[in-house]
Amino acid sequence: MKSSSYRKTRYFLLLCLLSALGLLCVSYIHAYRFTHFSATDHARTDPKNLTIFDKFGLIFTGISNPHQQDTILPPAPYLTYTIVGDKKLESWYMPVENPKGLMLLYHGYAGNKSSMIRRAIDLQAIGYATAIIGFRGSGRSEGVYTTIGFEESKDVKASYAFYQDILPGKPVYLYGTSMGAAAILKTLSEEALPVNGIVLEYPFGSLYQSVQNRFKVMGFPPVPLAACLTYFGGFQLNFDAFAHNPTRYASGVTCPTLYLAGDHDDRVTIEETMAVFNNINTERKALHIFKGGGHESFNQNFAAEWHQVCTDFFLKVEERKSETLY
Repeated sequence: MKSSSYRKTRYFLLLCLLSALGLLCVSYIHAYRFTHFSATDHARTDPKNLTIFDKFGLIFTGISNPHQQDTILPPAPYLTYTIVGDKKLESWYMPVENPKGLMLLYHGYAGNKSSMIRRAIDLQAIGYATAIIGFRGSGRSEGVYTTIGFEESKDVKASYAFYQDILPGKPVYLYGTSMGAAAILKTLSEEALPVNGIVLEYPFGSLYQSVQNRFKVMGFPPVPLAACLTYFGGFQLNFDAFAHNPTRYASGVTCPTLYLAGDHDDRVTIEETMAVFNNINTERKALHIFKGGGHESFNQNFAAEWHQVCTDFFLKVEERKSETLY
């Protein structure tokens, strides 16, 4: 009887060990697929279009995360520049006549320069020359991986250094969406670039929280999968993924800031939005929440509202520099 009980305990412990090892292996695969782009023509996995069977298979394979090529080119005249920094980055400069200033645009996770063309055109309509920066691993920029904004902060610094003197005496702004916004926050927490202002679209509060949110969208339990994926993502690319925290970075931002978010965003919660915004270390900031908006292009889906909010912000920055409240 005692021997039988011992065997059951041993089998149970062995089962627990094998389950833990299986979880770690699956998490390692997911982390790699999440942070490394593949040379495949398969469409990127959209969690909202997955069936139950798709989700079951995804447990073992991870997401499809193909390298994002710039398949759409700007419809207006543009110049292609290569920025040499930590990585070689491709960028598109889109000039306008008599520009008010220059807007540097940074795309989101698994995005590309093509995804920012519409924003660039809409900002040109307000009067700004624009430059779309392709992060490492995107389009024809160097690299095959992403650190979800961590190392991409180096790309922000390199692109600012390249473009800062292209329009002497004119204002320079940084405009980032999602991961691009997180990269801007990390950059400014490390170095006070002399930009006139920044526009942030729904940056995540922390990488760990962002991974948890994505698991929830896909219908998977975030505990303990999110912690495992976050750890292995950082381990594989040699950075502390748990320390990647835009909420903390925000305290290093002192320039005028326009923060854009939606109240129906399933990728970034309203609590994350308020935490990041409240930590921005200046009174010269404004938060605009689009009612019914999600993780989307506000300039397309809320065009008139977006145009008015951005125009008002830039006007206040450039014509009322002595004011402290926005």
